[in-house]
Amino acid sequence: MFDRDDEQFKIYLKSFRPLAPQALPIAGVGNTPGSRLRIAFAFTAVGCLAAASVLLIVISHRADRAGIQAISPAEIQASRVEPSTPVLTRLALDEHEAFAEFLSEKAKSQFPAMRSERSTLRVLARE
Repeated sequence: MFDRDDEQFKIYLKSFRPLAPQALPIAGVGNTPGSRLRIAFAFTAVGCLAAASVLLIVISHRADRAGIQAISPAEIQASRVEPSTPVLTRLALDEHEAFAEFLSEKAKSQFPAMRSERSTLRVLARE
């Protein structure tokens, strides 16, 4: 029984003739219906990135020209105006000692004196 199946299989293999494959279709560049849409989208994306870059550069140069200047603690105390966050940041980066002095002065004026007889530290020390 196996010999008969083997013989039939051999006959089938001898008669088998594979077909030559067809060539793959070549897509034409620029001829497809969506190609103009893709090109327009690419130009739009590049334009948006360029506009965002220019806007970012303009904003960064404007901030430089606005002149966030370092203000000394004496000037801040004299004006009695609360300094803005960029001014305090510039003070902390450029003049660390002056910033520490400003924070010390601010802490003295913001918190109650801890040296009086009824200060929290003294009450806690007694307990």
